[in-house]
Amino acid sequence: ALYGEGGEIFYPAGSMILKLYTSSDGKIVQEFFSEHFGHVTSIDIFRFDDHTGEAIASADSGKDAKICVWSTQNMRSSVSFKPFHQHGVSKLCFSPSGSLLLTIGKNDVLYSIGVYDWRKRTLAFTSRLIGTDLYDCSFLESDDSFSVCSDEVFFW
Repeated sequence: ALYGEGGEIFYPAGSMILKLYTSSDGKIVQEFFSEHFGHVTSIDIFRFDDHTGEAIASADSGKDAKICVWSTQNMRSSVSFKPFHQHGVSKLCFSPSGSLLLTIGKNDVLYSIGVYDWRKRTLAFTSRLIGTDLYDCSFLESDDSFSVCSDEVFFW
């Protein structure tokens, strides 16, 4: 689960992402982001410094997988695109500036890594690793370096 600035909880459930919060009159409220068709496999949140709010990046699995970046306020995509991973995205994360998305996913026999400029919907970097499962990914202290891990940690 992810936690928003206002105390909201965001979590995937099947092909949807739920937003759970307490309204000003004390009632528990649920809202749904339902633009995915496959099972949602990863979500990440980014808080913009310019007070424009928060965005969530989400990805799903399957041959028709997609990545969505959407507002936590209106629960609608501002950007969505098909990843280059053949079987969907298993993990994604925002860069420290929020301008890039790092993804890992599985192709037929290889795990692949992608870095996207999500606003432009462009793939900035790709790499593949043979013979190892990838479990997690993260940018380091800047948008210029990141790591992925399996039984080992790989740095770029």
